Amino acid sequence: MSRRKNQKLRHGLLRRDAYREPKPRILVVCEGSVTEPRYFRDFSTDQKNGLVEVNAIGLGFDPTTLVEEAAKRQDMAAKEAENKEDDFLSYDDVWCVFDIDDKPRERKVPEARSAAKKLKIKLGISNPSFELWALLHFQDYNKPGNQTQVGKALKKHLPKYEKLLPYEILAPTYDEAVTRAKAGAKNRAGEGDPYGDPSTTVFKLTEIIRKFGKK
Repeated sequence: MSRRKNQKLRHGLLRRDAYREPKPRILVVCEGSVTEPRYFRDFSTDQKNGLVEVNAIGLGFDPTTLVEEAAKRQDMAAKEAENKEDDFLSYDDVWCVFDIDDKPRERKVPEARSAAKKLKIKLGISNPSFELWALLHFQDYNKPGNQTQVGKALKKHLPKYEKLLPYEILAPTYDEAVTRAKAGAKNRAGEGDPYGDPSTTVFKLTEIIRKFGKK
């Protein structure tokens, strides 16, 4: 039985009507075990999107392995959905979130991107680090550097920051961060390296979460 048929039986209406798109169930697989998953959980809660599941894999996975692990979890969910005849248990959209960490060759990012394309996994890549996304909530940042430099720049705005980002401080300037991140991505693409330093595609994921939220 399809997901939409299930929902019709449960709620007496179709998931898709003339005015709304069906809400996708989203799996977010994070390499980091603290900063990124906490941020996405807070963001999803703020946007009132209950169809986002965040998995913190933790360090030790290179980006390609992370992508493969995300694909495995997607397949497992699809099998469970089939066995239980409940399509709501499957994922419509799967994302991997990781940093380049000043080591693009060592981390084999091109291989990860190739694997993601083949497995239809989307990527939220930050170069050099996820802290760049947080920093863009406060200022433009368009100079190549490393994660230490980005961290120091962020500390000017968040002196007490260690691992947990204060979501309530970031939230008011979310739109500004998206605008800056898009500009950075456009600049890097113009230079021939869409994931070059500095850049982040995290905004693509957050915009999807926001689009299908209730806020």
